Amino acid sequence: MNTTAFTSALLSTNTPDGLRMGNASDPATRLAVYRNNVFASLTNVLADSFPVTRALVGEEFFRCMAQQFIRLHPPRSPLLVRYGMGADEDSLVVFIANFPPAAGVPYLSDVAKLEAARIHAYHAADETPLEHKALTSALNSSVEQVRIRLHPSVQILASPFAIASLWFAHHGIVDISSVDPYSPEQALVLRDELDVLVLTISPGDATFINSVHRGETLQQAVSAAESHSDFDLTRAMQGLIRHRAIIHLSTE
Repeated sequence: MNTTAFTSALLSTNTPDGLRMGNASDPATRLAVYRNNVFASLTNVLADSFPVTRALVGEEFFRCMAQQFIRLHPPRSPLLVRYGMGADEDSLVVFIANFPPAAGVPYLSDVAKLEAARIHAYHAADETPLEHKALTSALNSSVEQVRIRLHPSVQILASPFAIASLWFAHHGIVDISSVDPYSPEQALVLRDELDVLVLTISPGDATFINSVHRGETLQQAVSAAESHSDFDLTRAMQGLIRHRAIIHLSTE
């Protein structure tokens, strides 16, 4: 039996023809034990990566959902820390968004996206933040010419749900009773040295940071963000500087 056929059998409930055990034990029984171990291990990987997602729906629901995902999307890499973090259909986030039994928890997919963003941030490449002196000197130039490059861990997630507050609540930072899950939030995820941070920011600040992240000049980013009455350039820049998120600054 080739590897592809064995993998297919492992992810199904069937015992393929021609499967033989070297010690004459029952193939179906041995395969079932191996199958259970594989599913349990992969489910535990997903549970460890998405603890808040798991908590929102409970252990039993999460494990049933994870096993459905595993059957459809087995690992493609031996790096299990990235399992469920893929693009499109290989992502647990996308799977949850299209998983009918999860429809009753409409914010579940966005919370999973936040947890995936934290893992991406943790494993993002190391970069040296720009020193404060260099920042001050460059920012004295006209903003028309200044472009900022941010740390590769920086991500902005905009959601119609309170994804950051739900994450905070499940980590004891805020009281869950004070959280309205249906309140829109923008979350900034980044790694400050070895700490992965989740921060709530205003829509205007989120627009500004996204524009900067796309390579627009500060002037262009400010112009885009000023359509939001909540935008505060000083606050947005101080936050990026405080968390060592600026790694390069250039003037044209």
